[in-house]
Amino acid sequence: MLHGKCFTSKAPPIEFLNAWLSNYNPPAEVQGKYACFDAGGDLRKCHDVLDMFAKSNYNIELTVPEHSHQNGPVEQLHRMISEAMR
Repeated sequence: MLHGKCFTSKAPPIEFLNAWLSNYNPPAEVQGKYACFDAGGDLRKCHDVLDMFAKSNYNIELTVPEHSHQNGPVEQLHRMISEAMR
């Protein structure tokens, strides 16, 4: 299940991520939690976001910029929209 929200700014959505982690974060004993970030993206450069996920026991994985297929189902909608536009 995916939960998200659209934003009009490229500023890191700190409040949204805090709320999301409060509501949907699996228990601490769950192993193998990870967050994928585009290596060239703004979220990857934000220490507040990285610290937030680290405190929630998430591993950070980087993907290659402009290769949305590496993020799996999270990026499926982006691929579908791109293909529909072509």
